[in-house]
Amino acid sequence: MAFYGLPPLSQYYILLEILVMKMWDALKYYKTQPLAVRLYIAIRPVIVDFNRILGFFPADANSIMELACGYGITSFAMANRYKGTPIRSYDIDAKRIAILNSINPYRHLSFHHENILDIREFTSDVIFMSDLLHHLTYPQQENLLKRIHATAPSGVVLLIKDMDKGRYSFRQFLNYMIDILHTGEFRFSYRARDSFVGLFTSCGFKVKRTVYVNKWFIPLNHVFFILGKE
Repeated sequence: MAFYGLPPLSQYYILLEILVMKMWDALKYYKTQPLAVRLYIAIRPVIVDFNRILGFFPADANSIMELACGYGITSFAMANRYKGTPIRSYDIDAKRIAILNSINPYRHLSFHHENILDIREFTSDVIFMSDLLHHLTYPQQENLLKRIHATAPSGVVLLIKDMDKGRYSFRQFLNYMIDILHTGEFRFSYRARDSFVGLFTSCGFKVKRTVYVNKWFIPLNHVFFILGKE
C-alpha cells in the first residue's frame, strides 16, 4: 500500500498517473498495430508487475531465452535493460512473431516462430517463461522441464511466472476467465504452488526462491519461481 496516508483523491490520482505511464511505455512499440492489439498491450503491464519480475533476473546474464513471448512486452523490457546481451524470444503464434519482427528496434533481440515443445536444446544461461506452463498438459510440462534440465548449461537460471491455483478461489476464477477470453480455450493445467515446487524438483531443478508478484490492486495469483541447476 504505497499510497497509505494520502487523501483518497490523491491516491486515485497517483494510481491513474502510474497506469497511464505504464500503458504509454508499453504502447510506444505498437503504435502501428490494430486497436485490439494495442488494448491488450496497454492492459497487460497494468496486470503484471514486469519491473519487479525483471528485478529477479541476474545482472550478469550472458544470453537470455524467453519461451512463449506473446506480444513481446517482457522481451522489449529485457532488451532495454540488458543492452548488448543476446536475447532470443520464441512463440508459436506466427502472426505475433511477424508483428514483433516488424517493430523490433533492438539488434541484440530476435524473435522466432517455433513451438516451444519442438525446441531440442536450451543453451542460454538464463531462461524465462511467463504464464506458459498452465497452457500445457501435465505431461508436456514435465517433458519440457526435463528437456531444459538435460540440455541447459550447468548453472542455468530458470525463471518461471505462473498462477497459483491454491489460494483465493475468487482470484483463481478471475484468472480462469481471463485465460478463456485471451485464448478461447476452456481447459488449462493449473497447479498450486507446492505442486509446482514438486514438479520442478522432480525434474532435477533446485527451487531457490518462490515469491508472489501480485499488484495490490489486481486480484490475481501471480507466483514467481527462481530455479537453478547444480
